Amino acid sequence: METGRGYFPSISTRVGEISAYDRCDEATKDLITPIVTLARYKVTESFAEAAAALVAGLEGRPAVVDFDPIPRLVTSAAEALERRERSNLIRLKSGRKAARPRSAKELANDAERTRKTEAFNLNLRSLLDPLAGPYAWLELTRAFPELTPALRLANREVLRGQLEFMGRAGRRAAVRVRVDELKEVEAFQANLAVIAANAGAVDLILDADNIWGRTRTSTEKVASLLERVEKAAAARMSELRVIVLSTSFPKVALKGVESVLQIEDLALHETLRRRFDIQYGDYASLPNRTEDVIARGWFPHVDLVTDDEWHIELVEENRNAAGYVTAAEAIVAKPQWRERADCWGSRIIAEVSGGAQIVDDKKYTHPSPWLTVRMNQHLTKMALRNQ
Repeated sequence: METGRGYFPSISTRVGEISAYDRCDEATKDLITPIVTLARYKVTESFAEAAAALVAGLEGRPAVVDFDPIPRLVTSAAEALERRERSNLIRLKSGRKAARPRSAKELANDAERTRKTEAFNLNLRSLLDPLAGPYAWLELTRAFPELTPALRLANREVLRGQLEFMGRAGRRAAVRVRVDELKEVEAFQANLAVIAANAGAVDLILDADNIWGRTRTSTEKVASLLERVEKAAAARMSELRVIVLSTSFPKVALKGVESVLQIEDLALHETLRRRFDIQYGDYASLPNRTEDVIARGWFPHVDLVTDDEWHIELVEENRNAAGYVTAAEAIVAKPQWRERADCWGSRIIAEVSGGAQIVDDKKYTHPSPWLTVRMNQHLTKMALRNQ
């Protein structure tokens, strides 16, 4: 695996996120090593399908991978029937007709989806098993040489076993630690000697999570961990590739947020790089929740990504699909539009600013596709900045 790539965005295989990567041009993709969380791919029974779909999109490029540990919701036939009956009561009370009963074919399809979801959750439980799970995960990823799997930090014996497994395969491994999660930090410190001893074969990912408004505190936490790593690795520190992840896009509704935001992840890295040899990673402008979702709807907004800022044009009209055209027009009229990335996301903004609400057969009239538009711009800008 090549180790010279300088931009490591954290994304998942959820459609809106992976599409932002897929729509980058080939030259931009060559500058990116994504850190990908595998989510369930369509209605499948394991993570293997998600891994295969990811590898197809990578086209031979490397990626670091982990998996989403949250099981999928399973609705039984009885629960589904109860929900339909309750929905029909509400419809009848409001003077509407009851929905038609589900056909035998529809019920059979429902049952098959439930069976597949239960099988998927069983696969997930096998990967989460504290003893066998780490090796089941490595076995799953072994079929995909492009992928560097994140290891489980159970205990030293299990970690050594995982590293030996990867060593026999001639592959690198990754260790990801969320610096705000005390249990993860404690597990990391308990395994630090093993990681240091295998420095040449490990990517260490320190994840500062959302640093919006707390960059200084987050920088100090990451620096403290890096100092411990340096002490443990000693002369082998130069062999260890260290990637620092963060996100600074607000995780609150944007109505009360400034219209121009500094990309604080850049400041965190600028400070840390004065002392440590680290690689740049972020969440590709993704906050750790869906932004702008309020109790009674959403406000349309279009975002422009420049070299070190996000410019947000928000229209305070609840659920107004036409507001995206208004917001795009305002973005294109800004002086900063000249600083836009030459990418798919900028093209979408330009086309919508001309009045189009459907571009390439896709509607740009609700929040979801606009997240992809911003992420695509961000990926392009940060890849060029960190090449």
